[in-house]
Amino acid sequence: MNYCLIIICCLSLSCFKSNWATTEKQSFMIDCQSAGQTKEYCLCALRCLEINFQTYLDAQNNLEAVSNTTSLNVCLEECKTQ
Repeated sequence: MNYCLIIICCLSLSCFKSNWATTEKQSFMIDCQSAGQTKEYCLCALRCLEINFQTYLDAQNNLEAVSNTTSLNVCLEECKTQ
């Protein structure tokens, strides 16, 4: 069952094209891990943010304004449970 879920997630994510530059992704990972989060959580959170924001700067500037967005919160909660 877990393998099916992993395959489905990988297939759905492979269709997703991020607009974030490599340097933005690296900056996010450094910031996230510097805040005490695990690499796995940060990777998951990065995917969530890439779906909801065009750039890392956009995420930084607007995260509080949309912190009640259900899809983003659900995605981030899933990161915590993994």
